[in-house]
Amino acid sequence: MNNSFNLRFRGERVPTLFRFLRITVLLLLVVCQSLFGQTETITVTANSKYLSGSHLKPYSNKWKVYAMDQDGSRQFQTVWTDYVHEFELNGKKVMSRTQELYSPEMHLQQVWTNLFEKETMLPIRASQFRTNSSFLYQEFDGSTVTVHQRNPGSEKSETTFDYQLVPYDWTMYGVLLSGLPFKQGWSGRIPTLNFQNASENSWLAVEIISHEKLTTEDGRTIKTTKVRTDRGLTFWLSKKAPYVIQLELLQPNNTRLQWIMY
Repeated sequence: MNNSFNLRFRGERVPTLFRFLRITVLLLLVVCQSLFGQTETITVTANSKYLSGSHLKPYSNKWKVYAMDQDGSRQFQTVWTDYVHEFELNGKKVMSRTQELYSPEMHLQQVWTNLFEKETMLPIRASQFRTNSSFLYQEFDGSTVTVHQRNPGSEKSETTFDYQLVPYDWTMYGVLLSGLPFKQGWSGRIPTLNFQNASENSWLAVEIISHEKLTTEDGRTIKTTKVRTDRGLTFWLSKKAPYVIQLELLQPNNTRLQWIMY
């Protein structure tokens, strides 16, 4: 008598049926993931394949900034300009970004700059200068960041921090996020500097929400990707220059600030 135990189902051995069912389940999981998005949050670290600036080219851009009330009315607040140059530094392609904030009367109020490696988007330097003589200047060297700072009426301070992870520069805002994969449902977290406590990394949570068409104030229709963060900022981005088409900041009182390209 043969002691082997081979069940059959309609003439087919059970192990073969199990293999067929296993392959079917795996295929269903792949299909569901493509339909409904990823099921895990990706941790983006230095030189990650999920964050690349290879698409970036020099550009210029400008937005009108409006305060949006809960009833939908809006009030013009400021003009924000943005321009980027590319050059080589120590044998690497780098991008230099300058943002300028103007009053409604076009008086300069703030200047923000970012210098970063093009391919990896890793930061080299960042600065913020205000017309009240205050400034914030950051130098990045891998996981080490030196912060130079002066507030109105105070002396300049300099502090060096050593992080466990290499941080990205969040003051790059939408340009940084334009390097993410624009796949609906994708979510990730990015290590950045904590503005409130520079001695710690701050994790930025990001989610790709949808793909939408926007019409700018000068009548252009642009395909964008809606990207939401846990910092109250939502962006409408493109992989083509000028990349940051529109953004919105939710305020604590449920009003919003809106940057509208023009």
